[in-house]
Amino acid sequence: DISRFSITEEEFERLVGEIDKTVDLLHNRIVNLYVASKERIREYNLQYRKKDSPTDVLSFSYGDEEEAGDIVISPEVIYENAVRYGEDFLDELLKIIIHGILHIFGYDHEGDEEEARRMFEKQDEYFYKVKKRLEEE
Repeated sequence: DISRFSITEEEFERLVGEIDKTVDLLHNRIVNLYVASKERIREYNLQYRKKDSPTDVLSFSYGDEEEAGDIVISPEVIYENAVRYGEDFLDELLKIIIHGILHIFGYDHEGDEEEARRMFEKQDEYFYKVKKRLEEE
């Protein structure tokens, strides 16, 4: 239940709606967004990435023209990270969803430094565009 983290379902839907309108990579493609507990995302991380620890986001790309992929987020982990980094929870949530979308569309930050730089620049670009749209409404 995302409302435990100082965000209503309506705010969450608005946030996701603005991401959908702003992130031009989507081009009317479907990206499914799932919310998982810290324990469940740890299990997925172990199953799919062989890492036995919770993570904030997992992305699964289908490469399909209509249904691009799935994103699984853990609000618990996102909240913990927001506290750790002194970030606002909603800002961290926004960044993480955008981060997951970028992974679906082939961006990566593990391994190649130049590729990581491109990914985080694109993440910041979308973050500030969506944040501006949210503040204008």
